[in-house]
Amino acid sequence: MISKMVRSVVCIVILMMTFYPLKAQFTYEIIPLEVLDTIFDKAAIEKLRKEQLHYLSPDYFTVGVYKKSGGLCLIAREGNRWLAMSLPADNSMENKKLQYNGTYIFYETFSTHASRGISNSNGTFNLIDPVRKTCVEVPVTANLETYNTDSEDATGQAISCRSNVILQNNELHVVSFSSGNSDCIQSGVYKIEDRELKKVKHLDESRYAMVDVRWAGKIATYMNLDEVKSAYGYATVEPVTDSYSNCAAGEVVAQQVTWGNDTLAVVLLNADDLQLVRTIIVLSEKIPFGKVHKGLTAKELFQLYPKEKLHADLLSDDEYVYLDDLQIKVVFKTTESNRVGKYDDEEYKGLKRPDAVIDFIEVN
Repeated sequence: MISKMVRSVVCIVILMMTFYPLKAQFTYEIIPLEVLDTIFDKAAIEKLRKEQLHYLSPDYFTVGVYKKSGGLCLIAREGNRWLAMSLPADNSMENKKLQYNGTYIFYETFSTHASRGISNSNGTFNLIDPVRKTCVEVPVTANLETYNTDSEDATGQAISCRSNVILQNNELHVVSFSSGNSDCIQSGVYKIEDRELKKVKHLDESRYAMVDVRWAGKIATYMNLDEVKSAYGYATVEPVTDSYSNCAAGEVVAQQVTWGNDTLAVVLLNADDLQLVRTIIVLSEKIPFGKVHKGLTAKELFQLYPKEKLHADLLSDDEYVYLDDLQIKVVFKTTESNRVGKYDDEEYKGLKRPDAVIDFIEVN
């Protein structure tokens, strides 16, 4: 007979497997749809049209189980042929629950599971790109109820989250509500970039406003340290002495991000909120911004941006260039004795040390 202690351990392990976030909630993977069949026969298409569940456009409609599909299949025109693609859904959905806005097909699906002492249900928002034949699935509902089957009153606990999603201008606008579980997609704005769904705005509750999320490789402002760690396959994140902020920034806590043998960045956190990244100091060439990266020479930088000018920071004594198109600050750590630029009454006049290399790039 399994002891009460063993039952408790098993329950805890199951809960961890079910709800422990395995990757940062700032990005969601875009996966290819499974193409089940290529159809050239017009009669076969007409037969499928008679069985359609959702009419989306002259080029797109859905049917139920088709060959290996799990319960919903998209029939999509591509040139002079039609493709049958399996969708992450089932044929029990109402027609109004599946929509097409001219670019994306979108809908929610639900699943439930119950076993001894545990009951949970989950909902997913599915975003389908029929042209690229891809989909992205984001969790929007998670409910878990647990109870002790050995207890007479069977008392337990419940944790849940719910995210409301609106697709507007091909961006996901999300408002999330949680009772202790953060598995649902977080409040913010998300859009598809670089073959993944990325968070581009974060809900700053202290300001009651959506604020821009800045990216440096896979690290983003407003991530927490666990998300920073998991972004690069569980990089090492550890405290370091802050030497990258000035007195104007106030009290700042610094954490160094190391991946393998490479120091990627130092992330700065405000002392009054040690959970969220406010500034990213990029220290590795492995995190480029277009053609700009740490180690690029001043001459190479100004060949890319001939109209930009160097500025001397009166607080830190560094020199920097702010690149508006990339929204980054390129920094040369210097003093008055080894300036990269020539100045006349603080006005930049040209390069003095063209071979000086970029020391770090600041993102905030």
